[in-house]
Amino acid sequence: MTAIALLFLALQIVSPSSSEIDAQLEAVRRQIRDPNRPVEQRASIALEESATLDKMAQGTGSLSERRTRAVQAITLLDDFNAANPRHSLEVPVAIQAAVYLWADGRREFDQWRLAPKDETSKIRAREVFDSTVVRFERIEPALSGADPLVAQNARFRLAQALTDRSQLDPPGSDAERATLRRGLECLEPVPTEAAVVGYARLLRAEIRARLGNFDVAESELDAALKAKERPSTESVVEVQSTILCGQRRFTSAI
Repeated sequence: MTAIALLFLALQIVSPSSSEIDAQLEAVRRQIRDPNRPVEQRASIALEESATLDKMAQGTGSLSERRTRAVQAITLLDDFNAANPRHSLEVPVAIQAAVYLWADGRREFDQWRLAPKDETSKIRAREVFDSTVVRFERIEPALSGADPLVAQNARFRLAQALTDRSQLDPPGSDAERATLRRGLECLEPVPTEAAVVGYARLLRAEIRARLGNFDVAESELDAALKAKERPSTESVVEVQSTILCGQRRFTSAI
């Protein structure tokens, strides 16, 4: 196939319109309300559609579209749990809704970091992170009997939300340090599940570094690097640079 033909085909591939996305979402809602389907199957459909909506939120350049799709992803899962109390996947569905809320807060936070004068994004990031923390704290009582991977992931996500939230407090303030300590408490005891431990150790390293405990942070970072599932190189380098600068090893940090 010629390059011109490939270009022509590429031009035919367009993103679905908002009305098409909304129509698809309504079709999914009908499926997950269908009493003839097992509740676990309907939960899986809701989780799959919410993941699609979150990906759309990540991929769009429109601020309003991003927020709309994020809200739809979260609401779909919230509504499913409300309509099906105490179903077998209630806790994982609630956790996933909280994760999507946290992701929405991260996007607002990143928007603010790109444009520090954008107070609207900063305020919204703070509100979303606070709401995320509340959600995870409400889930906590159900984690005592949950699968270890589910429970450890939820507590890691709560620590992550608190750590992100602390960056919206004045640097070096008592409020920032208190929020960081709350995040650290969520990671005690240290998670042991292979899918969580590396990320949890890296987050502990970040928190320790921001609290000024650089030697302890370095030990946590070493543990993260030894995990079976290692965090991304980019995230490791960021924390490592913070630690080295805190130890005044500026040449090593470059």
